[in-house]
Amino acid sequence: MICRFVSALLLWGIAICANSAETEPLHETPMQTWLRDVAQRFAPCIGQFGVPDGFPVAQQLPPDDEMLATIELAKPVLVSDGYRQRVMIYGLSNSAYIVQSGGFSGQQTIYGPIALDFQCQKNTRTSEQ
Repeated sequence: MICRFVSALLLWGIAICANSAETEPLHETPMQTWLRDVAQRFAPCIGQFGVPDGFPVAQQLPPDDEMLATIELAKPVLVSDGYRQRVMIYGLSNSAYIVQSGGFSGQQTIYGPIALDFQCQKNTRTSEQ
């Protein structure tokens, strides 16, 4: 009986620790904090139904050697042909590009350049694509 209680208490403690580790990283570097902040500012307007109208479309990304980081923002969840987006951050131009792929034909669209201090408003797209 005591062993079961101790085991249950131990599992409960592990579950609490696991949940708190998901929400608040214990040892986050300044770069990780900054990347999380960028992702949070871009995330409200990006989703599996696409990037809202009005974003500039680019023909190609800057050279790979200028890229600082990639943040994956959205993966299709509700529909199999939804979009997935990555934010590519480039240091030399101090800008970001959103690379969107997926949809019916597996197309890829590059949006950018977008200023890194950009604050996205909520995406109004729902399921039109």
